[in-house]
Amino acid sequence: GSNVVSAMRNLKIPVLAIPQDYSFKQPQKICYACDFKNMDASINDDLQKIISITKAQLHILNIGATLDVENMKNYFANLSPILHQVAQEDIDSAIGSFINEHDMDWLIVVPHKHSFFGQLFHKSVTKALIKTSHIPVLALHEQH
Repeated sequence: GSNVVSAMRNLKIPVLAIPQDYSFKQPQKICYACDFKNMDASINDDLQKIISITKAQLHILNIGATLDVENMKNYFANLSPILHQVAQEDIDSAIGSFINEHDMDWLIVVPHKHSFFGQLFHKSVTKALIKTSHIPVLALHEQH
């Protein structure tokens, strides 16, 4: 609901949203959906902690823009991720399809802040994912 989305956007700590009918299982495959526009070292640190604790395989999903594979491999080398590129306009639909097709256990997102006017005209991908996801969604935050 809107309280979960508000917490995910505004709290400065990681927030894990778990669907109401979800039965817990140890995550084996985690998808980090990102746009690579604002690379923040704190996100890499958070991902490292999550992967270290869960022992899950990390899949990094980039939607739309062309992915610089070598740069991404270097940036995330400590995580040994599997990189994926999807060329699709509808971001939340692309993420939903990806997590279903690849049988992901968790989804990690980094909600972006928008100005008041930006919020009026910007579709919230995080909100759409929370409402439709059948797996836990973890929101991490950049620590600029």
